[in-house]
Amino acid sequence: MSKKNSKLAKFLFIVISFCLLFVYLFIKEDINSLQNSFGQLNLNYILLGFLFVLGYISCDALSIFTLRRQFQTQVSYLSCLKASFISIGFGLITPFTSGYLAGQITIMSKSGMSASDGATVVLQKTIRYIFFGLIANLILIFLNQDVFEITLTVKIMVIVSIVGTALYLIFLSLVSKAEKTLTNISIGIVHFGHKIHVIKKIEKLETKIKEEIHLLNYRMTNHRISFGANFITMISCLMELFLLYLVTWTIYMSFHSNNPTFTVFQVMSCQSLCNVILQVAPIPGGLGIVDATFHDVMTKILGSHLNISLIIWRLLTFYFPIMMSFILMGFKNRVYKSLKNPKKTL
Repeated sequence: MSKKNSKLAKFLFIVISFCLLFVYLFIKEDINSLQNSFGQLNLNYILLGFLFVLGYISCDALSIFTLRRQFQTQVSYLSCLKASFISIGFGLITPFTSGYLAGQITIMSKSGMSASDGATVVLQKTIRYIFFGLIANLILIFLNQDVFEITLTVKIMVIVSIVGTALYLIFLSLVSKAEKTLTNISIGIVHFGHKIHVIKKIEKLETKIKEEIHLLNYRMTNHRISFGANFITMISCLMELFLLYLVTWTIYMSFHSNNPTFTVFQVMSCQSLCNVILQVAPIPGGLGIVDATFHDVMTKILGSHLNISLIIWRLLTFYFPIMMSFILMGFKNRVYKSLKNPKKTL
């Protein structure tokens, strides 16, 4: 598929999924119930949820900015913020949110960083984010399990997702501990791609893989991140998770601001289940899978406002970042120019 057709396919996927979301809403809800729900909606909390979305993307940018400064002193926070909007949006429209890693590395390469340095920055951030996310999710789920009323299917998906996330974390950690193993796995994937005629010329690619993994291993092993950078990145990753999970709480409060019956941590624990499944969903944005999970785990909390809450949640956490990503990609020449020639370094 050509680059132009690939972009068109992604755009059509977003448009169709957006239309289907509203078709689902109008099938599940009649006009009177929708009017009643909108009449009870506290827009101040929806605005707060929107600010939390901006906040979690800003925290991602702060993590990347802090780590990039360990390799590249001439980099601005604004350029990292633009990169985070683009890469998070790209991650949401790719399976397993893999587009986030590719997006960040590509943008860093455009700014003059080597692929190995860019990969080191993203891996350092990703390892911390997944590690703290895994711990936070387990704590939230364990302490608030009495809130859940979920089916066996969702339970199995959550367990598989947690195990898969833990294995992925181990795989990322292998970069600095098992260079040969990672190289063999990567080359094995290339050979498989060659056998199914996806990859044609593999000799140069094998050499490139060996060189980049060796350099990446060297960077991960020998380039120590300062204590200050580690601390800032750790706090940023925790805040990123916290703000993302708070979005669901703001939606809940927009309907129950006068008489909330569930605590913020109980609502966040339900959101953590959705996030766990999203990270390993083979479908872009976990569409269908995550929506079913949200519907299952949030029924007790959101009650009659469940369907409209699902729509608002998707608009804030899925379609808004993607929309911003498309807008910024439309101005990518300006973005890349600012990355190459930053006028201001924070």
